[in-house]
Amino acid sequence: MILVVTRLYSDFTTNILIILPEIYTFLSIKMFRRCLHSFNPFFEPFPRHSPHFPSQSNSPTALSQWSSRRRPIRLFHATQRVKSLDLIISPFMNPTVNLSVEPNTSKSSLLSVEHSQIDNPLVAYNRKLDYCRRNSRYLAIKGICEEMQQTKIEPDLQTYNILLSSYEPLGDVPSSLKLLDDMALAGITPDLTTYHILLRTCASAPRISQDAYFRELIFDLIHKADLKLNTVTHECYLEALVANGELERSIEYIENLRKKDIQPTVKMYDNLIQSAISSDISEEAFKLLKMAEEDQLPLYVNLYFEVLRGCSDDYNIEGVQYCWKKIIEKNFTNLDEGACIDALNVAARFGKPQLAAQIIVYLTERRKVSLESHHLEPLLEAFIGDNDLKQAMDMLSIMRSTGLEVNIKTASPIIDVIHTDPEMIDKAYFALESLRKEGKPVDIVAFNSIIIACRDVRPKSKVGGVVNPDDSGTNKRFTSNADLHRAVETYKAAESLGVNPDVHTFNALLNVCVAAQHRELGEQFWKEMKEKNIRPTIESYRRMIFLACSQISDDYEDAFIYLEEMKSQNMLPPPSVYERIVKKCVQHDDARAKIALEEMNNFGYRPTPALRDLLRYGGEQGSRNLDTQSFDRQRRRSPGYYEEAKGTGQESPLKAIDTKIELNDLDQFFSAITKSKITRK
Repeated sequence: MILVVTRLYSDFTTNILIILPEIYTFLSIKMFRRCLHSFNPFFEPFPRHSPHFPSQSNSPTALSQWSSRRRPIRLFHATQRVKSLDLIISPFMNPTVNLSVEPNTSKSSLLSVEHSQIDNPLVAYNRKLDYCRRNSRYLAIKGICEEMQQTKIEPDLQTYNILLSSYEPLGDVPSSLKLLDDMALAGITPDLTTYHILLRTCASAPRISQDAYFRELIFDLIHKADLKLNTVTHECYLEALVANGELERSIEYIENLRKKDIQPTVKMYDNLIQSAISSDISEEAFKLLKMAEEDQLPLYVNLYFEVLRGCSDDYNIEGVQYCWKKIIEKNFTNLDEGACIDALNVAARFGKPQLAAQIIVYLTERRKVSLESHHLEPLLEAFIGDNDLKQAMDMLSIMRSTGLEVNIKTASPIIDVIHTDPEMIDKAYFALESLRKEGKPVDIVAFNSIIIACRDVRPKSKVGGVVNPDDSGTNKRFTSNADLHRAVETYKAAESLGVNPDVHTFNALLNVCVAAQHRELGEQFWKEMKEKNIRPTIESYRRMIFLACSQISDDYEDAFIYLEEMKSQNMLPPPSVYERIVKKCVQHDDARAKIALEEMNNFGYRPTPALRDLLRYGGEQGSRNLDTQSFDRQRRRSPGYYEEAKGTGQESPLKAIDTKIELNDLDQFFSAITKSKITRK
């Protein structure tokens, strides 16, 4: 109990410490608002739904109405009733936000301005305002403005630009426009920098507060002032478009600039590409990247990385290949391993072994990554997608020679491809023979994968689909797609291929015998396994029990022998074994069904609904349901059961790779991988 209370107290304390800064910030803003209202009782924030708030129309009439109806701040020209100086400190501003947008100046140098003898005091005040702005001292800004009023120092354009910059990080556009009217009362004409600050303020507004009307209003004011647009103006306007989520219009805007022979900047392309990637539109990001290259701009390194990641997420093989080529050409070495693995998966899906090999070499040579199975398995899938079974089979031997674990799961892509057609099984076998003739080792998993594929061969129909066993009109229970002949012939060729069959080989053979319901052949394989001193596994006994119960006759005594032998070796029988034995006993009115069911309950297994129906009603329906569960369970779990749509790859055979990685051919790559030292976790 003490431990529980201590744990709860610790969690509560941790959570309080986490949210304490947020509570402090919230209370600070609340207290700041109270202070502001107490200082000026006439202050009232500009309401969002006020009749003075501009309409959402972009018509010239609306612009003129807004220009005449909006209320100025009157910063240095305040009336007695409305001391709009207080609006300099917006109640929405967070004093903790860093507003630095210009190169920082040391604090000592700025403070020394206060004590220096300057002929023009306005310069000193502007420096003080800029220092306070960059350090988020909003109350100090208010005090400086009051001091300027008391000393009757008239502000200039720089003063207003500094004050407008204070609103930029928080995107307070309405307050900025009021300050713009105060400039008009002071007789100061805004310059292009002023409008740039206003556009950046629009871009900095939160997404929920974005208003396209203000942006177009500011842009219209630039045209009315007869100011010539420059590159910075286009950057700020484009940034505001992107911030509002108008990606299509942003792309159209930058295309119009190119048509007018106006050179877009790298920052414009960077904003657009980042926005396209965040919107999961990798195709547009890839097009923008190529447009930037056509403009011969010095692109950022991270642009290629970001486009590569976006194209990898969308499985855009064209974009992945292009960006990877640029990464190799420009000798970029800081691409992270996660992006490389994503690109590897794309290469595997589209059958690009050369691309996959280059990525692996990049990881080992430049990133110094120790290879694991998840690095080399995509290369194996890429060979299969490229219709190169020989290299895929050889990859299993290479992975084993480097110390990686190779099992049936590793070879599942091979099984998924070759089990669909008997000709593909023959092609895989000939690939093993070719490797043997070249003096390369044949991996036992590659050998076993061919036998496993013979368990469920589904030949393709004339129209390119897969033949459904139910289409023949026969009963599904007696339909078998097992190719027993090819499985046996492959097993006989083990010695010529230099392979020593293991327990997984015999399990695969027994699985084929169960599918073909060939009990005699299964018993022969069982005998050979015992002669080779290969210890059976639980799966071996399970399949022999299934094989003993697969015959229509009442000769299933061997099933109980295998069951007792399994328990004598301290092996826990799986529930499917008991289900199959109980079903067989019920069909032949064998009283041992009750004993098997009790033993099943002693092991903690619960009967399936189909088995309960069989025990309760018996008959054909319960038998059919249980037969479907018991015989098809293994078929559903087999690696070759599920069909996957993989690319066939229409490219030419693998050629020599000529890159800066000094990768001449795949044989050299294989030898390099084989010699490399791989650390396993």
